[in-house]
Amino acid sequence: MTKWWIILFIFFINCSSDNDPNNKVIVEYKGSQLTLGNLKAMLPDNLSPMDSARIAALFIDQWIADQILVYEAKSKIQNLEKKVEPMLQNYKDKLMIIELKNEYVKNLSANDIPEDTLKAWYEKKKSSFVAGQNYYKCYYITTDRNDTPEIRKRLKPVKDDDYNIVKNWCVKNKVYCHLEDNWIDHITFQKKIQSKIPNQNFSILSPSNTVVFAITYQPKPIYHFFLMIDVIKAGQPLPFEMVKNQVATLVIHEKSNKGFEEYAHQMLLKVKANKEVQFFD
Repeated sequence: MTKWWIILFIFFINCSSDNDPNNKVIVEYKGSQLTLGNLKAMLPDNLSPMDSARIAALFIDQWIADQILVYEAKSKIQNLEKKVEPMLQNYKDKLMIIELKNEYVKNLSANDIPEDTLKAWYEKKKSSFVAGQNYYKCYYITTDRNDTPEIRKRLKPVKDDDYNIVKNWCVKNKVYCHLEDNWIDHITFQKKIQSKIPNQNFSILSPSNTVVFAITYQPKPIYHFFLMIDVIKAGQPLPFEMVKNQVATLVIHEKSNKGFEEYAHQMLLKVKANKEVQFFD
């Protein structure tokens, strides 16, 4: 296997050279050459030099294996290059069309799509966005007051727009209250509980619970409450707010496909109208 640190050395030396490093031949087999420029063109952008070198080493190994088979094919099959030339040209044409489409899509942005359009698309497709586990919105409330029945009585489930009722009561009674106003998945919620209340097992947490309660001693008793504001059960559709970015990406993709098809159709009509295509007998 090609040593990645050798590739890193080649990258470093040639990038600091005054000559064009892209023409540097990295490896050769039976007359076929892989240059540094060819190699760099195959690497993803925004990689660290070390990651680039590791991936480049893997690519070189694959290139060598491919060239061995290519040489074997050329030596055993007559007129091989002539046979594959039409397929290569067709593949090249398809790649250039893909690049044109990418250029077309680049000009589309989620900001250009009204939120009402995104919501309407989501409503039609929301059965595709299903929760794989429970999700919660909740308050975390902690106090050293021992009148827990009174606290439980006060902490009734509230709607999002009524959260100040709970918060104001907590402030008035000197009770710490933190609102988790973003959706939290079940696993993350478990971890948050464990961080607040070590050695407490909440592996079976029913979405119907409105208050999750526990006591820790540090050294005096501390009472912990998790008041559920809202719950999404596993198997239910995820709300729009959670998948908005994903919906925007899908809508852009859908619009870009339709838009590019129309763009290509209009180009075809224009060329035909101008009689730019020539047919020969």
